Parts: sequence; structure tokens; C-alpha cells
Amino acid sequence: MERDMIQGGESKLCDLTTRIGEHLVSPEHRARLKGERLADQARQDELQEIRIQDFWRLRGTRYARCTLENFEVTCHEQTAVVVAVAQYRDNLEASIDRGVGLVLTGPSGTGKDHLLATLCGPVLAIPRTLKWTSGAELFGKFRDNIDSRDSEGGLLADYTLPAVLVLSDPMPIIGSLTAYQAGILYRILDYRSSHLQATWATLNVSNREEAERHLGPQIVRRLVDDSVSLACNWQPYRRKSAARGRGVNDAPEKG
Repeated sequence: MERDMIQGGESKLCDLTTRIGEHLVSPEHRARLKGERLADQARQDELQEIRIQDFWRLRGTRYARCTLENFEVTCHEQTAVVVAVAQYRDNLEASIDRGVGLVLTGPSGTGKDHLLATLCGPVLAIPRTLKWTSGAELFGKFRDNIDSRDSEGGLLADYTLPAVLVLSDPMPIIGSLTAYQAGILYRILDYRSSHLQATWATLNVSNREEAERHLGPQIVRRLVDDSVSLACNWQPYRRKSAARGRGVNDAPEKG
């Protein structure tokens, strides 16, 4: 009797296993799984689009539609830089994970911010965290923080923790950084360099020597040594537009 019960149980288990197998390979089940995968992908795409829109709403919409394709190229130097940025973009995730940064130097108005803006959407799509700031905004927030008497630790984390920090022109308008400004910038960049976190920067200088005069060698070293450095030393777009005549074939203003 016990043997009959065991055999009966085995038979029921076998029948159950067969039915489950048939269900898993049925067209209806496969169609439902496919629908669930498509719905999940649609939700992920929607969240990604929301992240990108939120980023540009905070950053400002001026650069939201920047692409490498709509970057105005009129000389060989620009072509070489665009190709280099495209190569960085093609290896974006690996570059970020290794802490490889990107530094663009050159006169104001040559499109350096445009070039960095083309990479922001792909970063958010990976997804990785991203923060964009300017030197004026960065130093202004720390100056305001002194008045509030809050701890600098929380504010520093805003700039040290993102996977990518975009630093648009940390150069002072006149002269060099103050000791306080240099200390803040050094702490941020030293942390990011030590923790292999990518920093992208635009510098309105013609070469490294000029950058070191205004920012200091230690800061420049932490910006440049682990980064792809590209020189944007062509005629500024705004100056070209003025030369052609106001209102005639004006190129878009670029940072």
C-alpha cells in the first residue's frame, strides 16, 4: 500500500511537471513574457527621458539639443576635436569607470561647452550620475555656505560623489583663484582623482602653462593627467559671426 502511494505521488508529480513544461513553451506564455519585457523596457525608457529632461531643466535648455552632428565645423582642427570627442563617446562607459576625464582648452566662444553637452545625454542613459556646474556657480555656493554656517561636507559631496562632474570654466574672470577658491577646487578634484571619478572641464586658456598660472599646478595636474586633453584653438564663433555682419549667416553662440 505504501508503495502504491509512492507510485501514485510520483505519477502526479510527473503529470504536474509535464503540464508546467507545456505551459512554459506555450505561445500564450511566451507572448505574455514578451509583453512584460516590452512594458518594462518602455518604463525604463520613460524614466531615462525624465532624468534627461530634469537634468536640462536644472542646467538650462540652451545646450539640450547639442549634438556632434550640429556642431559647426569649418577647419581641420575642429574636425580632429569632434572625432576625438566621438571616440570618447564610443567608449563612454569604460572611460567613466576608469576615471578618464575630458578637458577642452581654448578661447571663450569656440564651442567647448557644446562639445561636452553632447555627452551628457549618453551619460544619463547608461545610466550614471552627472552634475554640471560653472566656476562662478561653484564658488558662489561655497561663499553662500559660509554665511549659512552649514557644514562644507554636504556641499562637497554634491561635487565629489557624481560619476561625472562637468566643470565649465573654473577660471576667474580677472587674475587667479583666491586661496579659498583654490582650496575648494583642489579638495574636489583631489577626491575625484583619488577615487577614479571622471571630471570634464572647459578652460578658457591657450595652453597648460596659462592654466597653471591662473589655477595652480596642483589643480591643473588633477584635471589633466587622467584626462583626454583637446585644444580648441580656433576663431571664436561669435567673432566669426560679427565679421560676417550682424544678422547674416550668424552662427549660434557657443561656450
